[in-house]
Amino acid sequence: MSSRGLTLILSLTTFVGMTAVLSLRTFLVPMSEEFGVSVAFLAQSVTVAALIGGAVALVLGPLSDHYGHRRFMIIGTLFIAAGALLMIVAPSLWVLMLGKVLAGTGLVGAITLAFVSFRLPVEDRRPTIGWIASATGGSALLGIPVMALLGDLGGWRLAYAALCLGSVVLVAVLMRSLPVDPPIPSQQLRTREVVDSYRTILSHVPAVLLYLADTTRNIGWQIVLVYLTVYWMTVHNFTLQGVALVSVIGGGSYLVGTRVSVCAVERIGISRLCWMSTTAMGLTALGMMALPVSAIPAMALMIACGISGGIGYPALTMFIAEASPGKPAATMALRHAEITVSIALASAIGGVLLALGGFPAVAIGVLVISFGSVGLMFARERLDDSPAPVVPVPAPGK
Repeated sequence: MSSRGLTLILSLTTFVGMTAVLSLRTFLVPMSEEFGVSVAFLAQSVTVAALIGGAVALVLGPLSDHYGHRRFMIIGTLFIAAGALLMIVAPSLWVLMLGKVLAGTGLVGAITLAFVSFRLPVEDRRPTIGWIASATGGSALLGIPVMALLGDLGGWRLAYAALCLGSVVLVAVLMRSLPVDPPIPSQQLRTREVVDSYRTILSHVPAVLLYLADTTRNIGWQIVLVYLTVYWMTVHNFTLQGVALVSVIGGGSYLVGTRVSVCAVERIGISRLCWMSTTAMGLTALGMMALPVSAIPAMALMIACGISGGIGYPALTMFIAEASPGKPAATMALRHAEITVSIALASAIGGVLLALGGFPAVAIGVLVISFGSVGLMFARERLDDSPAPVVPVPAPGK
């Protein structure tokens, strides 16, 4: 298969996987009404799904490096189909939550990026990662509105029936189109080897600093995403329809940023692009939420913040894929885990900041977090560029 065809299939896989993850928040209200629980209680299943997905990814990452990324991409997609099926037929709240956990683990994204790093030629990796990042933004721009439309037409179960069917079709496409995995090594994968997969990464200080910088940046970005709807409704008195329009505009700006990133990384350099986009994200979030501006300037700042966030995601994905000393799936599984942790921390930190000082405090917090991420990037660059220690060589005869 051509590299373009492979990129299309990998992007489609990411699109379906991210749509499954994002859709879990879309139908919280009708689900809570049907099963007689609060929205807040049901929302915890989303957090649980993300945290379980992060933990499971840490195990499946080394397994897929050993047994084949194609196999585990198919398994991850089957997880989505199985989870959606459970949600369709769910007779009770606990079956529904089990389905949400299976569908929302997000394993496909990590394995897809590992496949790119392992199986694609070097010259095709960065453009493909860029398209995969665009598919992530496209799920919010297209996938979620389609799910919501189906939910309006026939209820949330119809929406998940469509997701289940799409996942099954995608499994068939993956089985037919992806190149066959290399032969499985005769030696079985041991628990020690799984641990060593991460020890290799975590013992490399520049890689650890890069992961910490990415985690910190993700916390700031997720704070913006989590509290953006509340900001527009409370500060600018937007209705739900207005918020929906804002979501489309924000998703579009993020999508634009992912495409800009692929072009800019070659001209500006990957390290510089990462810290520049993170700085811009913090400054535009500060301008939007802290300054007393009207809706139109705030919208312009939101678009700039979305573009900055869109630039940063694929750039840091490329950076981590290229700089990590670990195997591809272990590298991306660890990143998937740190993203889930950053999402959980963002909700807590943003909530505290909002309670202490409103949106100005949230905006200042995002700026400080962004600068912290940039500081870690600089520390990593300085450490990585430092000369290697000179090891004394014994004189002959000694």
